[in-house]
Amino acid sequence: MKRTILHFILIPVLVLACAERPAESNFSEENSDNPFEMGFASVDITGEEAYILDPLYVKAIVFRQGSEQVALVECDISVVDDSVSIPARREASLKTGIPYENISISATHTHMDEPHKQVVPAIIEAVSAAKNALKEVNVKSGIGTEFNLSLIHISEP
Repeated sequence: MKRTILHFILIPVLVLACAERPAESNFSEENSDNPFEMGFASVDITGEEAYILDPLYVKAIVFRQGSEQVALVECDISVVDDSVSIPARREASLKTGIPYENISISATHTHMDEPHKQVVPAIIEAVSAAKNALKEVNVKSGIGTEFNLSLIHISEP
């Protein structure tokens, strides 16, 4: 679970931190006194007929600071095309107030293509639940070194 949350947090936070704001935006002035909030939710989409080792999920994370809101959604399916993305983003936007263009939906990899429940309602549910779970967070960064990722033992004859 921690690995999933870290995966969800690390990349989006870096993207948000590096995102270039239009010149006319008062993002920093508007949000300087507003807390940075984040909410996370997941919805199980594992189908009844699925033969799997691990459940399939739609996972959503919502970021908010002031009036700025962003939702990132990851689906445990092979493909997210326009037939899923457009209605899911439209309905999630209407239900949560997160702008359509600020909702990003992607697919993870799975070896089975059809053993899941309906994805569009699950995306809407996950984004809504993540927004309802928003709470103030502090974002910190650090630098570290890990020397034990790959150990090679060479023995002399």
